[in-house]
Amino acid sequence: MQNAHELARSGRHAQAIAAATAALALAGLSPSQRLEGLALRIDSHLALLALNDAETDAQAMLALAKTTKSVAHEAHALACLAHVQTRQERSEVAVATAAAAVAAARRSRQRGLIALALLRQATATFVQKPTDGAAQALEAARHFEA
Repeated sequence: MQNAHELARSGRHAQAIAAATAALALAGLSPSQRLEGLALRIDSHLALLALNDAETDAQAMLALAKTTKSVAHEAHALACLAHVQTRQERSEVAVATAAAAVAAARRSRQRGLIALALLRQATATFVQKPTDGAAQALEAARHFEA
């Protein structure tokens, strides 16, 4: 998976997707490793504007996260799905998904995850309708910066 990360960081997203896909095909990966691979593919699909592929991976990520019974995994998957929905210009659905991500992230008590979910919520809210609500959500996310 490290190779896929390096390829994505260097902007070689098609190759990153191929590397992550090959890694995901390996037997013996933990659910956390599979979630990491799916998240990487989602980001690369978004970079290439392959929004349907990103949504397919986001839905798969959420389904896998639910099987782990980890609220942190579910929060991360919901945040990824909200990001995809925002990019698809499905802002009403993205706002609801991001709110679920924030709730799950807060239950996880992981500051970085809370910040990510709040960022996704602010972005989705702003895209839906630029208002003070989006500014408030963004300000809440800033409190969790490292």
